[in-house]
Amino acid sequence: IDSAQLTADQETESADCAAIPTDPTDAGYQTAVARCDHDQVTVLTDQAKLSADGTAADEYATASVVVQAENTLQLTLAKDQAAITKDQTSITNTQNAQAATLAKDNQAIKNAQNAATATSAKDNQAIKNAEQQVTNAQLSLQSLKNSNAQKTAAPLPADLESDQAAVEQAQVQVANAQAALDATTLTAPADGTIGAINDGVGDSVTAGATSSIAAASGGGGSTAPSGFVTLTNLTDLQVVADIDEADAAKVTLDAPATVTLNAVPGKQFAAHVVAVSDSATVSSNVVEYAVTFSLDTTDASVKPGMTAGVAVTTAKADDVLNVTSTAVRSAGGSSYVLVVQPDGTQKRVDVVVGLKGDTTTEISGAVKAGQLVALPAATISTTSTRTTQTTNTRLPRGVGGGFGGGGGFGGGRG
Repeated sequence: IDSAQLTADQETESADCAAIPTDPTDAGYQTAVARCDHDQVTVLTDQAKLSADGTAADEYATASVVVQAENTLQLTLAKDQAAITKDQTSITNTQNAQAATLAKDNQAIKNAQNAATATSAKDNQAIKNAEQQVTNAQLSLQSLKNSNAQKTAAPLPADLESDQAAVEQAQVQVANAQAALDATTLTAPADGTIGAINDGVGDSVTAGATSSIAAASGGGGSTAPSGFVTLTNLTDLQVVADIDEADAAKVTLDAPATVTLNAVPGKQFAAHVVAVSDSATVSSNVVEYAVTFSLDTTDASVKPGMTAGVAVTTAKADDVLNVTSTAVRSAGGSSYVLVVQPDGTQKRVDVVVGLKGDTTTEISGAVKAGQLVALPAATISTTSTRTTQTTNTRLPRGVGGGFGGGGGFGGGRG
């Protein structure tokens, strides 16, 4: 290889690394980073070949660098392909479950409609029978009055009272039959969307009955009325996530957050904090507080009960340098990073640490965006050999502070 080839490969590296999106959640972010890493390996390989003294030992060392870099790229590709296959399987399972639930609900509605039709016909017949009894009682009463009128003596009060009681009893039966017919039509007490039909044809439903139901966040159970039909409010969805005490202390009301759903991959939903619980729970010896987030907009793809992940922003800095947190080292009370030089050597550069996010840390000092910094060496052990590998990462621009939490969706009104 000659210096012209090295120069060309360095230009390719600079162009590909400059094209990395600043937003790590961008769909092309991982592909761009992989392309940049590959170019860096190529440049390092060219430099090693160019500086080789032609001995067999140097040639072997150069080949080892190339093989090591290629193995790293192959391992990264295999992990990404496995993640894609897992996500595709999750999507297929979710779609199948939704189809089965929809078929079950449609059958339940059809059965309920058939039962209502049969009940209505039965009640109509009961009304007719009751009305006929009223007519018969009235005819009997009139007949008795006519019979008594033909007699010289006045009708007996006991006979009149008996007939009047029969009329009143028949009228009560008519009223009961009419009430039973009216009860065959269910009227919702408020606007909403049918979320579940809890009973089927032939089941008995008692007014005011209660049952144990799971909380929307998946964090426990509560007792609430269980009716024939469950109404859900889909316009005021919330996420309740349990956050450990150290992070919960940083959360404030109205703090912005981002919600992601396992059922809706690749999409994010804006939200904000509406409540932070004053009481704690302990899970696996970790003290946690429930934080409630409200979605800023309504989306038809979001359903109650979905598993959600939440990232809430507690601090923010714009137009600053940030680097993977593990690249920042400490010694003697000061922080520094190891900047990779063009010849492959590493130079210590002192930095000042700013905001710290989940995976990145804000730094300032004699470093520039686009420079490479070395991560701590990772040790890979096998039964017969031990290999130490140093990974480099490129300095991007922009940093945010925050932390995530797991939770589930709940409707604003049940």
